[in-house]
Amino acid sequence: MCKRNRSRSLLVKTFVITALYFFLCYSSVVGQADIQQLITELGSKDQEQQLEAARKLSTVGSQAVEPLIDALVNNKNRDVRKNAAVVLGMIKDARALDALVKCLKDRDGIVRWSSAWSLGEIGDVGAIDGLVDALKDSYSTTRHRAAEALGKIGSDRAISHLFPLLRDSNKEVRDAAKAAIAKIKG
Repeated sequence: MCKRNRSRSLLVKTFVITALYFFLCYSSVVGQADIQQLITELGSKDQEQQLEAARKLSTVGSQAVEPLIDALVNNKNRDVRKNAAVVLGMIKDARALDALVKCLKDRDGIVRWSSAWSLGEIGDVGAIDGLVDALKDSYSTTRHRAAEALGKIGSDRAISHLFPLLRDSNKEVRDAAKAAIAKIKG
């Protein structure tokens, strides 16, 4: 019995130390100025810096959502908008839903498909109409990501809109539509 309590105590201590480690590593990025700096870094020419900024912002979580939404909708830099969309999908906060749906019509295809991917990660049925419209996008990757997102959301409402993609000129789009239909049908 004593051995079991020591083992349990060691497990609890290990958990507390691990939690403290993660808190100390990631809590330094909590100020609005820090968040804004990281959002700026999402547009860096250095991809490693972009990835690191995205990782840090995703660990900040809900505190970063509003500034990320603002960057997604208002920033002129394509990389900032694209990466803001991806980070919002990583955070999975439904507050981003309207902005991501709006960005399915962004002038840049990469921003559109990043937004579609993120809507799938969030998984809210409120995205269905925007994603259905995105199935007709001129950019095949956007159609592909929209089909995947609809599959993740899993609503029967999407099935009839996915069937036409089974004849899409792009194989990845056809495969994504087929997988989404199968996933929805269960």
